[in-house]
Amino acid sequence: MLSKPRPGVWPVLIFTVWTLYVWLNRISNALGNDAISSASKAFSVALSLTVVALAVAAAVVGVRGWSRAWSRAEVLTLRVAAGWAGGLWLVLVPKILIDGRPAGFDGNLAAFKAVHAVLGLISIGLAALVWRSTTRVYAGDESRPAVSAG
Repeated sequence: MLSKPRPGVWPVLIFTVWTLYVWLNRISNALGNDAISSASKAFSVALSLTVVALAVAAAVVGVRGWSRAWSRAEVLTLRVAAGWAGGLWLVLVPKILIDGRPAGFDGNLAAFKAVHAVLGLISIGLAALVWRSTTRVYAGDESRPAVSAG
């Protein structure tokens, strides 16, 4: 039977699943969009893969830290993953809201912008929860600090 997870593990795992869902869909959409150049596709896929790689690393840290404190390197990994994913959305949401119609998109522009704003806000919120899960304050239990002493 699985032991009870340490505080902060669930936000990491939820962030990971959400981030993989969003960015793997972005890769699929980019590769299937014939209206954008090969260079735009390559950039979009490469950028998305950086987020996917960090999400996978965060998942590994979350699973490994199920019942033990995270090491400093693991905390750094989580903070980089959360900072990169959240930071990208902090740039992308205003860009999407201000810019005109994306290349190859012929649907409802207001709906497109609303959906992407919601995706971004959820991602930013989850990234903030992951960052918070790496602090001693969130752990709340001094016998189980967020970071191991070593």
